[in-house]
Amino acid sequence: MRIERVYFHNSKKQKLSGILYLPNKGGPFPVVIACHGLSTSKESRNTIMTYPELIKNGIAVFAFDFSGHGKSEGKFENVTISQAIDDLKSALNYIEKKKFIDNQKIGLLGSSFGGITSIFVAAKDKRIKVLALRSPTTDFKYSQDKRRNIKQWKKEGYIKYHDPYQGEVKLNYSYYTDGIKYNAIKIAKRIKIPTIVVIGDKDVTVFSAKAKEFFNSLNCVKEFHWIRGASHLLNDKKSKEVFEFTNNWFKKWLNARQYS
Repeated sequence: MRIERVYFHNSKKQKLSGILYLPNKGGPFPVVIACHGLSTSKESRNTIMTYPELIKNGIAVFAFDFSGHGKSEGKFENVTISQAIDDLKSALNYIEKKKFIDNQKIGLLGSSFGGITSIFVAAKDKRIKVLALRSPTTDFKYSQDKRRNIKQWKKEGYIKYHDPYQGEVKLNYSYYTDGIKYNAIKIAKRIKIPTIVVIGDKDVTVFSAKAKEFFNSLNCVKEFHWIRGASHLLNDKKSKEVFEFTNNWFKKWLNARQYS
């Protein structure tokens, strides 16, 4: 396996940090772009646990930090889904031009915040051929309204958010006002590529019932997996099962000659 640390820019000219994991020989390779969750990074456990199996099967992985995360520029307090979508499009523009990448075989792996970002890009961007979602946010407003005091958030202008890397940080109210525009359930029918959804049935961060509603609204080749007893992070004893589901999905569809 080869590892390359790279930088590229979003439309705001912010520098974004990425890591390319490549098979040792051959190419051009299919590629999976990994989109992490809120307040994590490209080197999160979900990504680290994903790439070895894909690399072994000749699929490259491109993991990057959204702006305001990890080693990318920007402040976490200013994070929005709209900006994350812009970041992901910039990552697509960057990776599709690489000679060692087969730009006809690009997949997205989205987790939580990265999940809803991936959904909205996949619904419109024909460069994406396969979609895998782990604990995806699907109804942003519902999940936030259930978990937070929105009136207090609006009054204060921010909430205190625990970041595992930075400790307690601010998250501005603009995250909410921007995010309520994004309901993945309403655009699910626009997705025409093979899509898999994996979520814990005890997930009360993005709410597993909403993920199921999104899945039922899809009109494409699709697969759904409840992980019994698992919470949002899917880091219990069944986590190996989660990685097998999504990795097998990519192995199947990124090597297919045509897509349904």
